[in-house]
Amino acid sequence: MDKIKAAVIYLASGNSKRFGQENKLLQMIGTKPMYRYGLDRLIDLCKDHEGFEIIVVTQYQEIMKQTQYDPITTVFCPESKYGISWSIKAGIKAAKDAEFYTFIKNTLGKELYSSIQINGEGFDQEWAQKSVKLLCYQRRKVFYGNNLFARGACSAGAERVINHDLKDYRYMSSSLVLSDVGMELRVMGAPAYYPLIESGRNWYESNAYVELILDGTKELVFIVDTMGEAKKKRIAMALPGLPERPERTTRLGVNLQYTSQDECRVTVKDLGFGEMFPSSGKEWTETTRWQEETK
Repeated sequence: MDKIKAAVIYLASGNSKRFGQENKLLQMIGTKPMYRYGLDRLIDLCKDHEGFEIIVVTQYQEIMKQTQYDPITTVFCPESKYGISWSIKAGIKAAKDAEFYTFIKNTLGKELYSSIQINGEGFDQEWAQKSVKLLCYQRRKVFYGNNLFARGACSAGAERVINHDLKDYRYMSSSLVLSDVGMELRVMGAPAYYPLIESGRNWYESNAYVELILDGTKELVFIVDTMGEAKKKRIAMALPGLPERPERTTRLGVNLQYTSQDECRVTVKDLGFGEMFPSSGKEWTETTRWQEETK
């Protein structure tokens, strides 16, 4: 992985007022222009010491052309004619761009992402030139927003996927699901609890799908653990009209989808068992309130 480099800003943007009408920077001294002596020495030093990014700031197109094949970043700053502060600002902006570019390369590379959201302090589209091109590689969609909603969405995504700082906490709200729902199945030949719905999540984000094969039963049993209740409940769902087949030859698709904080719609489809036992097309649907169901 590339390390974030330290920027070395080389200013080749002076007006040469005291040198007369000729450009001091482009004045030939021996075999090369004057500005090249300091720049070439700097390039040689950085070759021997990794971790440096050379940024040249200039207001002259000749220098832009002459440095285009060097291992450096050259920034064109026509405002340099107004004073050295303009050149310094342009160099700092380019340094930020180079640092952000390295960060993107290390974290995202050339992988495919459906969208990227940028928020927080420090980012500015004015200096993000080279880095934004890498961000948008292969038409990746990039959004920038520094408002409360954008920050909240990014923080929630980071918490869910990366941080997990709040995994042992549950927040009470009119939109949160109050029950953990799962099933007791045999997974890879061994009995195990298979979680489907996790409490503490928004009801409109709570859904699950699982495919299973019936073995010695003609009903489904859900294990429900509701906040504030001491014991877990076993809630059965009957499947009337289930086709008669040999054991372990009935495959079902089970879908759970919350329609409100309290109500969950359970849909079960007969998927058959290959060519031996084609699907009957039967479908069973129940809407349940887990916390109100009796044992």
